[in-house]
Amino acid sequence: MRTISITAAALLLLCLASCSRTLPRTPAEAFRMTAAAVESKDESRLYELLSKQSRESLARAAKTAGLMSGEQKDSLSKKGVLSAGRTDPRAILKAWMEHETPDPALAAFRRSVLTIEEKNGAAKIRLDNGIELRFEKEGLYWKFAL
Repeated sequence: MRTISITAAALLLLCLASCSRTLPRTPAEAFRMTAAAVESKDESRLYELLSKQSRESLARAAKTAGLMSGEQKDSLSKKGVLSAGRTDPRAILKAWMEHETPDPALAAFRRSVLTIEEKNGAAKIRLDNGIELRFEKEGLYWKFAL
């Protein structure tokens, strides 16, 4: 009986490890994973790939939006700034990704990488159109800094 429970626990851990999404261990991986999230308009995945500071900024923006009147929220929803009046950070990301006029920062993820400069836990990725994107190392993983 004990052997079965140990085996079951090992299988469960293996399943959880293989089912979880991976996080980027290099700036190049961070760029590719972020580009994939942007391309698929996956706001949850993009949020997961953002730096802590970027997530905190989004949370502050969401809190500010939450304090707006219903009329203000409706107006921003009509302009595509809020997603159906929702004011949580992921909804703000969703509206940003689905806006009819794409943000140059999002369009940049369709470009080719020219150089990657890494220094002191920060990386600058220079693209073929001259735009530079910033990534920050948080623990073992690299995150996109808005």
